[in-house]
Amino acid sequence: SKAESSSSINISSSSNTESSSSGESSSSSLVFTGVCKTELEDYCTYGSLYDERDGQTYKTVKIGEQWWMAENLKFKDADSTRLKCQNDNNENCEMYGYLYSRKAALQDCPLGWRLPMEDDLMQLRKFVSNNKEKGKTIGQSLRSQNGGWDNTAIGAGVDAFGLNILSGGGYDGIYGFYNISKNALFWQSDSLSNCFYYTRVYYDYGDDDTDFVVGRERSDRHFNCGSRGGYYYVRCIKD
Repeated sequence: SKAESSSSINISSSSNTESSSSGESSSSSLVFTGVCKTELEDYCTYGSLYDERDGQTYKTVKIGEQWWMAENLKFKDADSTRLKCQNDNNENCEMYGYLYSRKAALQDCPLGWRLPMEDDLMQLRKFVSNNKEKGKTIGQSLRSQNGGWDNTAIGAGVDAFGLNILSGGGYDGIYGFYNISKNALFWQSDSLSNCFYYTRVYYDYGDDDTDFVVGRERSDRHFNCGSRGGYYYVRCIKD
């Protein structure tokens, strides 16, 4: 049954099991708190999020104690100036979702879900760091297995926690579109003065400090400081 809000979530313990329309858990009792996905098996705890505004249904995944959208948001904001498709190609919106302006990103998550802040993303980062496979970076553990990433040994993702981050790039108000096969940029709700933070997943640095970077201020240095002219993807987290 649908929740009272504009969205509802159904839960299953594996992508191989259809989620229940009643919102009850599936018959499987398997619950994995660490690495839950390999190339051959998938035991992550998934759900489905129905957005009543446009009828979209999104896959969701539980990572640690957090519920995340496992897909990029595809809600079509009524103001088309607040949206972009990567490289101005509508087919890229079908695959990667929309790139959102800052204002749209803050407003367009389904009711009951919200844009993540630094604390949410650092909690995700810590969980993945503590539970990932030895020899894999945080970014590699979260990048999709076949989502358009530059197919190098480092670039290839393993998607070990089911978040399925695609390589959709981003858009900067000064430099234009980011390389679609090397980056994935996501809005955060945090801001400071004229700095609007975002999280970047990168394909090729090969270490935890640089291939998954959360926007924040540290020692008078800003990490991932976006501008009002930026357009990035949205992954909502459950309230």
